[in-house]
Amino acid sequence: MLSKVQLTELTDLVRRFEKLSKPEGRRYQETEVRTNFIDPLFTALGWPMQDRDHVEREPTVLDSKRPDYVFKLRGVPYLYLEAKRFTEDIRSLHWASDAITKAYNKGVGWAAITNFTDLVVYDAYELVSPGARPRTVLDLSYDRFAEPESLLYELSPGSLASHDMERRAQEAGIRTRTIPIEKRLYQSMREWRESLINDMVRWNNWTTETQYATADEAVQRLLDRLLFLRHCEDRGITEPQLRSLLHQIDDRRRDVRVTNELLKLFGWAARVFDSEIFETDAIIDVQFRALADITNFDNTLGDVVRWPVCRAFQHGQL
Repeated sequence: MLSKVQLTELTDLVRRFEKLSKPEGRRYQETEVRTNFIDPLFTALGWPMQDRDHVEREPTVLDSKRPDYVFKLRGVPYLYLEAKRFTEDIRSLHWASDAITKAYNKGVGWAAITNFTDLVVYDAYELVSPGARPRTVLDLSYDRFAEPESLLYELSPGSLASHDMERRAQEAGIRTRTIPIEKRLYQSMREWRESLINDMVRWNNWTTETQYATADEAVQRLLDRLLFLRHCEDRGITEPQLRSLLHQIDDRRRDVRVTNELLKLFGWAARVFDSEIFETDAIIDVQFRALADITNFDNTLGDVVRWPVCRAFQHGQL
């Protein structure tokens, strides 16, 4: 629920907008809409708009590959926002697809578009089929911004951190609820381990029990790293890099070598985390670059990354 102070600020902002004449509104450029209305709107919701650790802005409006705003909690992106002129139809399929694609490719769950006159939020966990209408989570007009029970509150830092919008989206059937997957995950984990170990053994021409145990240790370290990173992502500790990699894998237009991408990710994690899981002298690190050339090994890693364990962690099931 919005506080009295927030309601006062939002009411003043709405009144300022309503005082604009139609000719004035038509002359407003996107940068003016951002400065005079969108920035104050999110300031009223509690976002420190000048703090790049919380709100990252796209400095060049000509760069269509980046969103206008990225709203972050603990440094992790939660919401992408595209700003438009007053006269733009923000509900057009073109703008919706563009915003959702940007969020999806970075593993960010929510994509929003606003021209202040209206504000729409879409679920960006999945891409929308061409021509299909995307799933709308919020659809508000400016005259509802200052209502005491306004759902606009769900875009505040506290509400996003509490996953209020996600729970409502699940209740409405917009975002699929997580189902228990422990047994299926256990079975898949066994299959992945066996496949990865056998690839490593064959690649190295290992034949002894000691060598097999070495492969087993290396693969276990690999899976531990992936589960650790997924856990960090879904707790909002780090950016969703594995989810972003998953989306790149599923994009058939891209030729992605999973092993090579994980090499980069593990190098980053070794610098960031003080954990023995990412010690760079581990057996898996010695083997990894050579194993990148094994198609089956790479495909199996793609299956591991693709597994929806993220949602199990997110809802405390694992």
